Amino acid sequence: MDISIRLEMIEESLRKLLIVAGGTKTEKWFRVEEVSEILGLGETKVRELMSSGRLRSVHVDSARRVPEKALREFQDEAERSERSA
Repeated sequence: MDISIRLEMIEESLRKLLIVAGGTKTEKWFRVEEVSEILGLGETKVRELMSSGRLRSVHVDSARRVPEKALREFQDEAERSERSA
């Protein structure tokens, strides 16, 4: 089975679990490449931020995803830090 199809199946299963667990909405989970593009940073830097815990991420099998909420929190914290500097 193609890895992208498998990942789509896993993501769909996770969305369903969120709904069953009482979640009222599902959020997008971004790939490293997408986060890199959104933040204007290289993929290596994004992976460093995830490894350090500054950017929260989750493992889905061997893939890493950044929940939309975690990306917003990171952006908010970066803005706060910039303002207080």
